Amino acid sequence: MVSLTPWAEAHAAAVNLALHPAACGLCLLAVCADKATCPGSPAAAQPLVVVDDCGSCAADQILVAPAAFKNPTGYGQGGRPLPPSGWAAVAFRWVPCAPFFAASTTISMRVLPGANAYYRQITFSNAGELISAASINGQPLHRSASQLRWEWDGRGRPLNTTAPLAVQLTAASGATLVAQLPVFKEGDQQLGVQFV
Repeated sequence: MVSLTPWAEAHAAAVNLALHPAACGLCLLAVCADKATCPGSPAAAQPLVVVDDCGSCAADQILVAPAAFKNPTGYGQGGRPLPPSGWAAVAFRWVPCAPFFAASTTISMRVLPGANAYYRQITFSNAGELISAASINGQPLHRSASQLRWEWDGRGRPLNTTAPLAVQLTAASGATLVAQLPVFKEGDQQLGVQFV
């Protein structure tokens, strides 16, 4: 699991990453698609951030945090029970994340445990834009097959973790950030930078 801001926890969504392979970390707006299945008038479109895989979802389906289910559907508001199926018809569109992450929110990097200098798995969360490239001390990481993680597979070369550590992230827009970290360690570290 990635380290999420309180906003992202309350607005978490999952899509089928086999059908949307680069969606992890992207944001979307969800609105009721079928007024007959949505009781009342939803207050507004619901912003969501993709943080997980919903392998059983179709291309037009999203799985959302319970708190985020209320706004686009009207379920759970005013005592209305959730639908028995747990599903409601919504439409969604992809949108930039930057408006939803405050400038004070920094990108978080998590180095996953159980690896070595020759193979590492890393996740980045709370980014205002989709990260399209990442490197550590000039050594490029690549996306895992699942698209959920970034990996270092040096094929016989260890990852250079000499401090200070330079973590470079490039957004799909072409914007580039460089964060300096004092040490490379397993667990969460705030990078102190953000795409905004």
